[in-house]
Amino acid sequence: MHSDFSVFIIRRIMKIKLLSLAAIVGISGLFITKMNDTNENIKITKYSPRVDENVDESYSAKGAAEYLASVRGDYKTGIVDPILLEKAQNHAYDKSSRASNLGLEFEFMGPSNMGGRTRGIVVDNENSDRIYGASITGGVYISTNGGNSWAKSWSARTNTVSCITQTSNGYLYAGTGCSFESGGQKSSGNGAPRGTGVGIYVSKDRGVTWELIESTSSATNKVFFRNVNFIEAHPTDANTIAAATNGGLQISTDGGVTWSREVACNGGVALSNCITVDWSNDGAILHAGFSGGQYYSGTSWKTSCGLTKQPNVGDGGRWMLSASPNDPQKVYATTSTGGDYSDVKVSTDGGANWASFNPPMPVSAGNFDLYGSNTQANYDMLFKALPNPNDASKDMLFIGGVQLWRFDGNWTQAAVGGGSGSEPGLYKVHVDHHAITYDKKNPKNIFFGNDGGIYKSLDGGYTFYDMNKGYSVTQYYAIAHANYDYAVG
Repeated sequence: MHSDFSVFIIRRIMKIKLLSLAAIVGISGLFITKMNDTNENIKITKYSPRVDENVDESYSAKGAAEYLASVRGDYKTGIVDPILLEKAQNHAYDKSSRASNLGLEFEFMGPSNMGGRTRGIVVDNENSDRIYGASITGGVYISTNGGNSWAKSWSARTNTVSCITQTSNGYLYAGTGCSFESGGQKSSGNGAPRGTGVGIYVSKDRGVTWELIESTSSATNKVFFRNVNFIEAHPTDANTIAAATNGGLQISTDGGVTWSREVACNGGVALSNCITVDWSNDGAILHAGFSGGQYYSGTSWKTSCGLTKQPNVGDGGRWMLSASPNDPQKVYATTSTGGDYSDVKVSTDGGANWASFNPPMPVSAGNFDLYGSNTQANYDMLFKALPNPNDASKDMLFIGGVQLWRFDGNWTQAAVGGGSGSEPGLYKVHVDHHAITYDKKNPKNIFFGNDGGIYKSLDGGYTFYDMNKGYSVTQYYAIAHANYDYAVG
C-alpha cells in the first residue's frame, strides 16, 4: 500500500455537503478545506487498521481492505454489491457534474509532487515525450515532456483505471476495475468484488478525450468487464485487443466494437478470471494465464475456443506472463504461492514446455524480501522482459513486489525503497510495484509504476528519478467536514 499518508489542501469554492458523497465513493486520504475563520479545536480522525501480532498492518493491503469494507459495504450486510456500487458511482458522477455546472468546485492546492498507485503506463508510439499514466484513484494523466510534468486527461465516472495500452494506429484503451485491488467486501477475504470498474474506455485522439466502449458496459456484457486486470494491443493489427478480465480472456478484432470470451475454454465453456495476458513480439502467439495457475496459448485466437490448454504454469497464487521482445518463441513467467515468491520460469517453444529460469533468484540472500513480510504478491506484482540495454539482442528481466529486482545476466536488487516526494536518491524507488514499460525507440528509457506514482530510468534500470510533478493521484483514505475555516482530514 501507499505508505506515505500525505496531506492535501483543497480550497472550497462554495459550501458542499461532503459526508454523503464520501460515503458513496469511499474516498481515502487526508485533505484540508477552507470554510470559516476559526481553526481552533479541530479534531483530526484517521483510520488505524487492526494490527496482528508481529505484523504492521498499516503497511499492508489488508489494512486498506478492512477500512474499505467498513465504508463501502451495505449497512445491513457489510457486503459490497457490484450493482449497488455501480448505482452509487453513477449517482456520485451525476452529482459531481451538477455541482460543476453550479460552480461548486474544488481547487487542488498541493503538494504537487506526490504520486499514487499506478498500474499502467504507455509511451506514445509516435512521440516518445508523450507518456500516459493510468492510476487507480486519479484516472489517466498525460505528460508531454517525458514525464517531467503531468496534466489530467480524464473525466469519466470512475477514476479506477487499472491498465492501458496503445494500438499501432495510436488509439488508447484503458481498462477499469482490478481483481488485485481491495474492494472491501466483508466475509469474503475483505476483497471481492475488488476494485469494481465500469468497462473499457477508448481515446482516438491520443488521450485528449475518452469514451466508454458500449460493448463493455452493456447490460449483457458489463458483468464480464468489472475487473479489467490487463489489456494488451496486438503489435501490428490496430483492430485487435486482448483483455484479461474477471469474465475471462476477451478478444476484440474490430477495435472494441464487439468482444469474444470463447477463446480459452474448458470442455467448451469459456474460462473466467483471466489475470495475465501477452502477445509474442510478432503477434502470432497469444499467451493467457488464469487463476489457479491455468495457462493457455496458441495462434488460433480468432477461432472459438481456439487457444490450447497447456500444463499449468502458475503455482497456485497470482502469476504473470511476459513474452520476450526478441524471440517470438520465448516467454517468461513468475509465480507465487500463498502471496510469496515461488519461481521464475521460461519456455523456448511458444509455451508448450517450461523450466525454471537459470540462474534462479537469490532467495537465500539477506536482502531478498520480494513481497515483504505481509506476502503481498496478490496485490503488487511487476514482471517484464525488456531488451538488455548493453546488448539489445538479449533479454533483461524486471520483477517487483515490495522490492524491485533486475536480471541482466545476474540477479541484483535494482532499487531500495523510497517515498514519493521524499529525499531523492538515484537508487530510491517507492515500494509496491505494479507496472513497467519502456520506450521502443530508446529502450534505455524505462518507466515504473508503483504506489508512489511513476519513476523513470534513463540508463536501462540502474538509476531512477521521481517523475511525479503534477501527477496528483494520491489515494485519499478519509474525508472530514467541519464548520471552521480549515478542515483537516
